[in-house]
Amino acid sequence: MRLLKDSSIDTYGIACKSGSASFPDDFRDWISEDGLARMTLTAIEKAVDESPEFPDRFHGFQSKAILSALCYCYSVGIYDSHEIQFQILNNRVVAYLAAKWRPSGHDLRLFRREYKKVIESGLRWLLLITLLWKEVQSLGMQMSFDDFFSQLELEGVMDWKPFQSLKEDSYQRILEAVAEDTMTMDE
Repeated sequence: MRLLKDSSIDTYGIACKSGSASFPDDFRDWISEDGLARMTLTAIEKAVDESPEFPDRFHGFQSKAILSALCYCYSVGIYDSHEIQFQILNNRVVAYLAAKWRPSGHDLRLFRREYKKVIESGLRWLLLITLLWKEVQSLGMQMSFDDFFSQLELEGVMDWKPFQSLKEDSYQRILEAVAEDTMTMDE
């Protein structure tokens, strides 16, 4: 199985790396802010496709927008819901992902509790896509983002057993968010 059309990068090679990969706390160590935003949007589409029960709206907000902002923030090491709220108001990339919606920290916490599995799926896809981009870069392949995204072939890849290790990192990021919010509320 190939992950990129017309490429020597195969699923087995990436899967082996995903099992031993040490993901950075902040994915911007691997990719630009704008590139990570684009990868987040692609990952969110995959996660939502896997979750037919995922609603279009949550408390009046666009659900995909909240999901995108949370996954992006978790991937860059921002876990506290009030800090994410601040980022939505003050960071152009997070504001763009949130589609200019302005959920409160409380709304973000409620969303995380309700849709933890979809967030985990979004993070898992984001980890995979980021890992694949890193592999493309490490092989010295000259590929633009447009070419990269047009060549992605991800159907059925998450069902392959070696990629299950991506669940661990995505789950740990959600646990970190819960811990951050708990500490904030206890202060």
